[in-house]
Amino acid sequence: MQGQSASTTVKDISQTPDTTPPTLTITANKTALKAGETATISFTLSESSTDFLQSDLSVSGGILSNFTGSGTSYSAIFTPTANSTTNGVISVASDKFSDAAGNFNKDGSDANNTVSLAVDTKPPAMPQLWAYQTRWSDNPEVTLATSLGSVTLELYPTQAPVTSANWLAYVQGGFFDGLIFHRVIDGFMVQGGGFIPGLTQKTPSYAAIGLESNNGLSNLRGTVAMARTTSPNSATSQFFINLVDNGLLDYKANVTDGDGYAVFGSVIEGMSVVDAIGKVNTQTLGGFADVPVQDVLISSANLTHSGVAYSNTGFVVPFGLEQGATWSYSVDGGTNWLGGFVTAEGIPYIQLAEGSYASNNLKFRQIDIAGNQSELATLAGTLTVDKTAPKIAISGQSAVQVGSHTTISFTLSEASIDFQLTDIVVTGGTLSNFAGSGASYSASFTPAVGATQASISVQNQAFTDASGLFNTDAADADNRLVLTITAPSLEGPSLEGHVYHWKSHHLLEGVSVQAQTFGGDVVSGQTLSEGSFSLSGLATGQNPLVVTKAIGAAESGSVLSAADALAALKIAVGLNPNSDGRTLSPYQLIAADANEDGRVSAADALAILKMAVKRTDAPVRQWLFVSEGEDFWDHTANNGAGGWTVNRGKVDYDRGDKLVTVSEQGSEVNLVGVLKGDVNGSWQAPANSQDLDVISPSYFTSLAARLQVPIEQWG
Repeated sequence: MQGQSASTTVKDISQTPDTTPPTLTITANKTALKAGETATISFTLSESSTDFLQSDLSVSGGILSNFTGSGTSYSAIFTPTANSTTNGVISVASDKFSDAAGNFNKDGSDANNTVSLAVDTKPPAMPQLWAYQTRWSDNPEVTLATSLGSVTLELYPTQAPVTSANWLAYVQGGFFDGLIFHRVIDGFMVQGGGFIPGLTQKTPSYAAIGLESNNGLSNLRGTVAMARTTSPNSATSQFFINLVDNGLLDYKANVTDGDGYAVFGSVIEGMSVVDAIGKVNTQTLGGFADVPVQDVLISSANLTHSGVAYSNTGFVVPFGLEQGATWSYSVDGGTNWLGGFVTAEGIPYIQLAEGSYASNNLKFRQIDIAGNQSELATLAGTLTVDKTAPKIAISGQSAVQVGSHTTISFTLSEASIDFQLTDIVVTGGTLSNFAGSGASYSASFTPAVGATQASISVQNQAFTDASGLFNTDAADADNRLVLTITAPSLEGPSLEGHVYHWKSHHLLEGVSVQAQTFGGDVVSGQTLSEGSFSLSGLATGQNPLVVTKAIGAAESGSVLSAADALAALKIAVGLNPNSDGRTLSPYQLIAADANEDGRVSAADALAILKMAVKRTDAPVRQWLFVSEGEDFWDHTANNGAGGWTVNRGKVDYDRGDKLVTVSEQGSEVNLVGVLKGDVNGSWQAPANSQDLDVISPSYFTSLAARLQVPIEQWG
């Protein structure tokens, strides 16, 4: 077999080298960031890389974290810089990473190799708050902790409302923390609130405020006022404390350059620290004169006393708001937020309903265009909104005799600090001994000779309540008391008064009062439900008064008990029987002396126990009466501290007939009733009896002040 030859063709295959550099595309899932937000940054490579690292990335305006990925896909989290408006930029320069063939990227200048994020993480300042038409009954206080000691300032928001609100906003926002007193002039003032150490000015948080120098406050030593430029309405954060009286800085009407500087508070503690600041060595530095050589630092400024405010409108105005920002408020501490209102002139406001709002419940906030929320602003005190005008009710007897006098009571619907005697219109007589406070006042009315009728009233716009509202109730029936004036008795003067229980202060009905007449006879009277008596035609001078009261159902039952006997026993051994710690009253000693031997002993405790169980050999239950004016207080006792004239070993008082002095014009005597054995004063008044504390709330405080005795005498 003939062999065949074969030919084989070999084809060359040549490989093309990879010389194309890799590229990178950077993207973000957000275009803008506010405080608290982050963005996911994605890195997509055109081909795989094993050396693409976080260190290849260029980052500004924030930080990258959680870098992860492999091959052609990577990602990281971008967190913007806090309190910043600098945009976030992430990019990769050329020659940072390579592909499998060793080619380095060359696309550092490509647009898709850079991503830029708009950043606004700077929250707006907390709103400044001005409670419109507000009276402060208790002013807020701020304490400055300085490198030379602490200084406490009392602010005057009633007189300087906007200035105080502005300064408090800087305090609550922490603006003053870390600043210095940058201008010190001994014999003049010390100034701070604008510069950090190194004399770098700190940008104010708010726009300048209007000048409130015409507020009646003077730049006296220790007062604090706002610093400003030559422009009156230019004050922002800087303030100064006067080292001396600087009257030349006060507002002066109709005087060139008399705008003055707005005082808004004063030093109430730490003036020695302010004086020490005024004595530090100073220098001229960087064009600034009177700069302390060694920094006087304000380490902190804190609201240390909130205060109490009253408003008659309920209007609260937030100011210092950023342009385009939205704002809201809460009355429940931030649980629920409400939108406010804006006037036609563009002034934001809210109007609160009547009620009391604690500072930690009433809060305001603003949110800027980027969505950043400010810190929550609060008023510097409890705010009570009262839109109701006060009223007054005038009460007293409907008749009075010439030559005598009667007590008139004035009861206000709410407390007032400016109700005074001159507010009262009186005809047919005069008022004297005006006393009282808050919502309760009294005065003594004396009829004029020849007058037959008297009138006592209060006109509109006479007094104000805590929120500044005037009374408008002149036409109300209870705002006018008319008294009939009677002629004096031709047969002799009269004696009037009232009788009440020592502890409950209820007026006693059915008390018989006897005295001697002008002709030598005996005249008697009996108290009615209002507890008063009146005897006429009496003999002048010393007149014996006999006072008795029958024992009724309220006195014959269980009003006396073993508890009274135990109380008497405690007194006998020198203990205070009052479990609530009240001082022992002289009337308790009188009630405990059941045997009426002038002292309190175990025998009295046994006698009271017999009275409680109604033993036939027990002392008789009876009412004892003491003149209201009987003096039980010795001002010289206990080395001048004072003490009762009666004690367990000496129960001394006018036991028999009361000798009263009856003048030709008539007299008044009030009596205090004590039920023998009722040491604890637990006697219950009948349902129809009247209470002196209700009729005249200030009766016992005025009585104690007039007699100069402790009010504990009356329980």
